[in-house]
Amino acid sequence: MSTSIYLPAQKIIREDWELLHTKIQIDSHTVEEQKKKFTAKMDFESALSLSLQSFFEDEEDLESPLTLIKEMSPSNPDPKALLRKFVNQGSIILIPEKEEESPYPFPPRGENISENWIFGLDIQISDYCHWAIVERNGNKAPYNYGFN
Repeated sequence: MSTSIYLPAQKIIREDWELLHTKIQIDSHTVEEQKKKFTAKMDFESALSLSLQSFFEDEEDLESPLTLIKEMSPSNPDPKALLRKFVNQGSIILIPEKEEESPYPFPPRGENISENWIFGLDIQISDYCHWAIVERNGNKAPYNYGFN
């Protein structure tokens, strides 16, 4: 199995989102395997961008990264910048199909890999794990949540 970084993911993370130090755990093999196996109206590249947008903008879940940052530092005038700092020190992971192959826990709400692109965000703001869920058919809005 190849462990090379999927280059379009690197471009999106480094250039589009300017996350220059984030560890990228999105390998070509996993992306290509999911593209071949699961039908998707939503391509990987769009899903990755939407997952990052969700992490940085969606604070609907009480344990989302942005919500936790705001709770951790309520007087901070720019919580998104603080979140960016933590993301730059962390990792983003494409969750593979098989749990035993994943470097990150599977989402606890039971979202299915066959129906969703699932991204893990490993940042050290607490003992939480975070996931962004982007439906492959694109019918539902992307969302994210945390769990500890």
